[in-house]
Amino acid sequence: MDFAKCVAIVAVLFLGGCDTFFVVRGTVIDSTTSLPIGGADVELVLDRGAGEPDQLTETKPDGSIELWMNEPRSAWATLTIRKDGYETWSQQFRGSPKNGLEIYLRPQNSNSED
Repeated sequence: MDFAKCVAIVAVLFLGGCDTFFVVRGTVIDSTTSLPIGGADVELVLDRGAGEPDQLTETKPDGSIELWMNEPRSAWATLTIRKDGYETWSQQFRGSPKNGLEIYLRPQNSNSED
C-alpha cells in the first residue's frame, strides 16, 4: 500500500469519529404562563464520557437552547437551568435526548417569610 492510500484511510477513520456529538436542544417555558423564558443560565456538565469541558450559555429570548459536546451520543450529562425568580431545574441524560425538550420552570413561592 502506498503512502497516499495510507493517509486517505487514516483521514477517513479520523474524520468519521469526529462527527458524533452529544446534543441538547429545547425550549425553556414558564410553567404558569406557558411563555418562553429568555436569559436563563444553562449548564451542561459531562458525567460520563471522554472529558469534554462543561458548556455554559443562556436561553435566547424565545426560550430556546442548543448545546453541543464532542462526545458520543451515548455519553451521560446533566443539564441544569437557573433563572432568578424560578426554581432550579436539573436532569441527567444517559444518552443524547432524541427530540427537542420542553422544560417547564416553576416560579418560586412569592409568599416566603422574611
